[in-house]
Amino acid sequence: MIAKYKEHKEKCREEHERKKSCNSEFKLNAKRGHLTSKRPLKQTKLDVVANVGDRKSLKAGTSQVSQTTADKLILRYIVDSMSPISHVEHPSFLTLLHGLAPHIKVVSRWTLSRRILDESKNMKSNIREVFKSRNSICLTADVWSGFKNRRSFMGVTGHVLNHDNLKRESFALACRLFSGSHTFDRIAKILSGIMKEYEIPVVKVTCCVTDNGSNFVKAFREFQVEINDDDQTDEEDDDSADLVQVDLYRLFHSRSVTVNRSDLSIEDSSCDYAADGDGAQGQSLQLECHDDGEHSDSEAGSSQDDDDDDHIALPPHQRCASHTLNLIGCNAPILTANSNPKYRSLFHSCNGKLSGIWNKVNKQKSNEILFSILGCQLLTPVPTRWNSYYDARHNLLLHSSDKLEEVCKSLEVPCFKEQELAFLKEENRVLAPLAESLDRLQGDANPESYMAFLYPTLFQLRHQYASFITDQSEPALRFCSSLARNIVNDLSVRFKDFFAFDDTTNTAALATILHPAFKLRWLAGENASVVDRLKKLFLATLQEYISSKLQKNAGSQDTEEMDSKTLDFFTFMDNVAAEESPSLSLQSRGEIQGLQYLEDRDKTLHSLNRYPEVRDLFIKYNVALPSSAAVERLFSVAGMIATVKRNRLRPSLFESLLLQRVNVASH
Repeated sequence: MIAKYKEHKEKCREEHERKKSCNSEFKLNAKRGHLTSKRPLKQTKLDVVANVGDRKSLKAGTSQVSQTTADKLILRYIVDSMSPISHVEHPSFLTLLHGLAPHIKVVSRWTLSRRILDESKNMKSNIREVFKSRNSICLTADVWSGFKNRRSFMGVTGHVLNHDNLKRESFALACRLFSGSHTFDRIAKILSGIMKEYEIPVVKVTCCVTDNGSNFVKAFREFQVEINDDDQTDEEDDDSADLVQVDLYRLFHSRSVTVNRSDLSIEDSSCDYAADGDGAQGQSLQLECHDDGEHSDSEAGSSQDDDDDDHIALPPHQRCASHTLNLIGCNAPILTANSNPKYRSLFHSCNGKLSGIWNKVNKQKSNEILFSILGCQLLTPVPTRWNSYYDARHNLLLHSSDKLEEVCKSLEVPCFKEQELAFLKEENRVLAPLAESLDRLQGDANPESYMAFLYPTLFQLRHQYASFITDQSEPALRFCSSLARNIVNDLSVRFKDFFAFDDTTNTAALATILHPAFKLRWLAGENASVVDRLKKLFLATLQEYISSKLQKNAGSQDTEEMDSKTLDFFTFMDNVAAEESPSLSLQSRGEIQGLQYLEDRDKTLHSLNRYPEVRDLFIKYNVALPSSAAVERLFSVAGMIATVKRNRLRPSLFESLLLQRVNVASH
């Protein structure tokens, strides 16, 4: 037994010496460069591929990343992951990077901050080039309080339509620090400054969409420049005709002027205007004050003191339809509860029990009980979003009455009565069309983001609630018929201009007619005079656009001169006057194309390719958004960056991080 043990021990010692000798020889050959084994390793080393900046990948076979590529990758990681900039100096990050690429030198937080700001400048330059190549732009704006309500910011987004596929391209333009009171004049000043920063001329902006806040409404009422831009054409072909000079003194004191690009004039007899051929392609409205002796010295001094204010010019204003519908959803149940005792009793009792359950969600023990019974987490409403209140109730009512009773007993909350559950389900059924319309209009990438969907959505809401009131819905309403009536009444009041087809809603009506899915079909059931008026409006708008387009092309096209001897051969035309020769008038051409488009049964956007001028008008009128939800989404990302631990982040650096994160992620 002892002999076998000694024999086994001797074999182990020899095997150990042999492996030690092989390892020493391997290391010596590796140091001398004599390794020629063609046997592949069990696990190959992965190469890092650079996919940033110019999108150039590393050469095949290389195992190292260049310092420039590594710097871009680190910057992209910090921006996309919304990590603190000090992350690059964290010991764990340094250990990870040096372990993967020992030759890379990690930049400091200060160097990275400077490069983020430089990258932001390049991004803004690229956005300017996009806007210069487009004739129609839509803006959305709003004010947001971040960093735990310690700072306020004004957010602005820009939107254009791709001319090739008609898809929307959105850009985050600014999230600018807004210190002081949110007054209308300061809102106008910041918004006008952002437009100048991106060289966005007022004549190119179809509208700026904001909520119904009184400060925003007054800002546009006081500083809006009304633009008659029926003949707007491609600006990049004619630089000299793009710059419109506006008397800023008159603009500041009258606050509302009408600019007509067709004759480059302003309705003010005391001002002279001239096109400046050396201008930056109409990127801003220029104002020249002429001292004609009519202004007093005090007025001149006041104008000189307010140099910043007298350059303010805002585009047309569009109120957010989603915000208006949100107000209807909030106010209608309260108005119904005040006027209907039966509804009020059920409304308050149900909301009290729902609030008791939602309050328990934020407690650990109660949340565990909820998850064990329902098998999922419950949604809780957001105070500023009515549709979140609807979604929270809808999510709770998806569970059976038995589970809801078990939840109430476990959380020691009063149980729902059978009548209360029936009331909640019926109220959700009545509010469902309103919530669905909100979701559709607030979408960014879905088809409903076109302005064309606003009018049909309002008509659909009116139709659905009319069926509730007339008891045409199944099953009939037992508790919420008065709620449906209040929603219809509030809808008619808040959107009275739309339902009355006021002239202020002509752009929304044209946007709907220009969409192949609607044309004039959405006007079924309306007065024949209304249908005829909108049809004539569409044909007249199309004719004006074709006329301006032909006038522009007439000056740029070279006419081919034919040899007089060739024409002398055709003597039979000598007695025919030029005006007697058959020709297609401009009016006929526009009317024929418009009628052919209206008669076309194709409802897809591809059908617009057969009508080039109609397609151009579709881009012009449908670039506008029916909702300002785009800037709200910008603030949602901003909240992820503006955390409590980063409350000392510089406003300029915060804006650069946010804009790069949003714009790179969406493109």
